[in-house]
Amino acid sequence: MVNLKLLKELDKVFEHKTRTIIMGVINLSLDSFSKDGTHDIDQINQQCELYINNGAEIIDIGAQSSRPSTNAILESKTFGEKWGGEVHQINSEQEIELLIPVLDSITRNFDVLTSVDTYRSDVAYEAFLNGASLINDIWGLSCDPKIAEIVAEFKGKLIIMHNQENNVYQDFIGDIKQSLIRSSDKAIKSGVERKNIILDPGFGFGKDVEHNLTLLNNLQELVELDYPLMIGTSRKSFIGAILNSPINDRIEGTAATVSVAIAKGIDIVRVHDVVEISKTVKMTDAIIRGHQ
Repeated sequence: MVNLKLLKELDKVFEHKTRTIIMGVINLSLDSFSKDGTHDIDQINQQCELYINNGAEIIDIGAQSSRPSTNAILESKTFGEKWGGEVHQINSEQEIELLIPVLDSITRNFDVLTSVDTYRSDVAYEAFLNGASLINDIWGLSCDPKIAEIVAEFKGKLIIMHNQENNVYQDFIGDIKQSLIRSSDKAIKSGVERKNIILDPGFGFGKDVEHNLTLLNNLQELVELDYPLMIGTSRKSFIGAILNSPINDRIEGTAATVSVAIAKGIDIVRVHDVVEISKTVKMTDAIIRGHQ
């Protein structure tokens, strides 16, 4: 069930902005864009232990690849990266089957908040029953709005990400803001408390390289919406485009984006390379928030 104690501590961090929260990514999908998917419980436990020992306060688990083929095509056209085929879609039952043993193991072995990366309400329900405290919806309730009702029922937190199936905008930052406002209003109408909503502008989703750079430079406009803000720039394609680097060689680029985002006022960084990026977070926090 939801870890209310740790969620309350998280609320205090958001309120006083004492530090940046690190979310470590665990991919169960074998065709994840980051090429780090695994089903091995022992390996996952080791990864969690490493993450936690290096400052991660949330573990984000995803069983279905969050690399929609549409977005892959948009970015691959931008700089020629090869994605290696279409994303293998799994159904809800398969997603639940992959998630539950992992959630159970993490809940039993670690005192840490767990987030589940899903856009399906039935998966969200089972995730909460088995120890999740947050749902990370990459489609911002546009795919399955019932997720908000599930989050409200369990009094967990909901991460709402901006996403769309194209990269056409009338007013880039304004469009993202309005989309996030509509999604958060929808969540509140479904019973989710405002304090339990976290916004994510969706780096790499429906955005080309220039869009991502513009978004990074204007994050303060989203911070002004007065919700906790999360970013997920880790290993993203726009970093590869700029540095001409493969997926496993984007740590320095990721670190640069994380540091800028913290300076702009974000609250959570979702990363794969927790050991390395935790040092970036610690140093940037010392500069921006004060050494503790």
